[in-house]
Amino acid sequence: MSDSMVVRKLPAGLKQRLRVRAAAHGRSVEAEVRSILMDAVYADDFVVTWLEDVATLTPGEELVVPERGHGREPVPFE
Repeated sequence: MSDSMVVRKLPAGLKQRLRVRAAAHGRSVEAEVRSILMDAVYADDFVVTWLEDVATLTPGEELVVPERGHGREPVPFE
């Protein structure tokens, strides 16, 4: 069984913008919101892990900076 949630009192126009964004990505609004939430949560995990690694460095130890991923595709403004 999967978890569900309801979000109330969205700012005016947000639902319509989600519809447009979802259509641009070829998915439902629900799938788009799931994607946005997962991206936000997992991005934080990366930062937290990296900060924990930095906190354990000893003086003189070299900081290893991870390579950047490909990120998101740019939004077309057509």
